[in-house]
Amino acid sequence: MTIEECLRQFMIDDYGSVKRFAESIGLPPTTVYNVLTRGISGSGFEIVQKIYNTLGLHYTVRGFETDYDYEDLRAKRDEYLNKRNGGFVEVPLLGHIAAGIPIEMDVVETTVLCPAEIRRRHPNAFFLTVDGESMNNVLPNGCYALVDPEKKSPVVDGTAYAVCVNGYDATIKRIKQLENGVELIPDSKDPTFHAQVYDKKVEGTESITVIGEAVWYSIPFDFKI
Repeated sequence: MTIEECLRQFMIDDYGSVKRFAESIGLPPTTVYNVLTRGISGSGFEIVQKIYNTLGLHYTVRGFETDYDYEDLRAKRDEYLNKRNGGFVEVPLLGHIAAGIPIEMDVVETTVLCPAEIRRRHPNAFFLTVDGESMNNVLPNGCYALVDPEKKSPVVDGTAYAVCVNGYDATIKRIKQLENGVELIPDSKDPTFHAQVYDKKVEGTESITVIGEAVWYSIPFDFKI
């Protein structure tokens, strides 16, 4: 693969898309697409360096090859970031997700440090900020929930998943599969939160799409106990 092809793959794997990557570093998507199409050698130094730095592709990692093996380059990158960050790597924080009333997900332009071993187990996972108290037995309000989109099929009853309600609202709940739908169950110290049943046979019932399993969480540095 060329370095441009590798960069594109890093952006997709780490941020979900080239567009989302560009937005996360404050560049117009067209600028990043131009770099990938026109080539590194034909692009501005500052822009290319910003892309490299954001993706953790220090020159000692990427070298100056003309042909790359993506998986090998990714392994070298992750090892470099692991050493640089004291055993942690950066994982994208994509948006907010409710642990109370479902809210619309929104893109957040930042990353969160995650233990390299956790990242190794869930290479395609991303963080979502938890808003609300309905999962506070396991996910404190304000924490960053790590969601693995690869772990959503088959759904395991009783496991906490990030889900989309009606295609755009997002929430984290424990799931119980029913014959004609699902039940979303809170896990909270607050007894005012109740399970919600989504029965596909009932007209007007909102659709539920599983985004991925909530596999770990991190606390922000400014979190107050």
